[in-house]
Amino acid sequence: MGDCILDTSNLESWLCARTKVEDEHYLVEIYGSLLNSKERRKTLGKTGSIEEIGDVERVGWKLSFDRYSKKQQAAALNLVESKSPNDIYYTKVYRVDQKGFDAIMKREIGEKTTEKWRRKIKLPFNSYRPVELSSEFGKTTIFLIPKRERLPTPTSTETNYVKTVQKGIRESFKRQKQKANLQMLEQAVKQSRLEETRLHNIVDMGLTFSAMMRLFDEGSKVTLHNEMITHIKKIFQAKSDKEFRNIHNVFCEWGTQNIFQAKTNKGEKLLASHGQIAKTFDVVLKVTIYYCQLPDIQKAQKITEWLNAAVDTKMMAFLKRIYCDETKGWPKTVKKVTKSTYMSIQRVVERFIKDHYNNKIRPVHFDDIYWKELNR
Repeated sequence: MGDCILDTSNLESWLCARTKVEDEHYLVEIYGSLLNSKERRKTLGKTGSIEEIGDVERVGWKLSFDRYSKKQQAAALNLVESKSPNDIYYTKVYRVDQKGFDAIMKREIGEKTTEKWRRKIKLPFNSYRPVELSSEFGKTTIFLIPKRERLPTPTSTETNYVKTVQKGIRESFKRQKQKANLQMLEQAVKQSRLEETRLHNIVDMGLTFSAMMRLFDEGSKVTLHNEMITHIKKIFQAKSDKEFRNIHNVFCEWGTQNIFQAKTNKGEKLLASHGQIAKTFDVVLKVTIYYCQLPDIQKAQKITEWLNAAVDTKMMAFLKRIYCDETKGWPKTVKKVTKSTYMSIQRVVERFIKDHYNNKIRPVHFDDIYWKELNR
């Protein structure tokens, strides 16, 4: 985020983010659905006071849909510093009392997140949090998702959330300011679709790159693609290796129950093996996260540490020659790999990395290196 925003990783900033003005009141800066008067009334109810102070022209800032709201059942807005002089968005500043501030905060970042913030507990990834900005009216508090935690999420102008924001902009601003904000909102909606298209195309390339589609029943690529998109988005939000592995396992379990192998010469129709589904998913994850650095560079680097090796039949044979005892019982092909064998393969890859690379590479690097070495 920009220099004008306090470092929100320092929880001491909580004290200065709650910017007081006289008589225990606070200045809150609004840019999304709370521009809508109906939403403000719902939020404050009969408690808390709120008074409009004025508009702030934010040059070098733009709207972005960076989070999926379960409550809204749609993508939710974020205000992002672009530092481009061509990006201009107008916000509205309100003076609120303590009760009003607390109500808005709980509404904007959630009651559980508010409680964590107050107890100085690390907030979940992709959470809104209060941030202090400077304005002509003094220091204001605005609720944003940090730049490094954004998860661009597709939406459309037909969602109730976007319609609520549109109505709020028309209520809150006139003439040029209204026009500029509505154009910015429309641009954010279009950009959200571009991000979705990018992910769609990258996953499609990953499936082709896996060279596994010929082994599956006709039409499987579309089915795999749609399910992978869903699980990859969950992986983008994973907070730990354990959570990643749980998501990975759920996808593989789904695949072994819903994806069929190509028909045999005898016309048999068999379900795909755990090894086939896992290898396909591991290749797509490598392309999406390691190669293309989605959802962003910092998060991609973290997830890359968790990625499994996309081991094929040649790599299995290679490892079996080196670790005879540990690989007893392994089948000759990925087609016969069960869940327990897949886990064994990943453990042997980790041992190989320790023995031959002193743990200086990760499993995702292993299959990159040895796919090239074994296919010369």
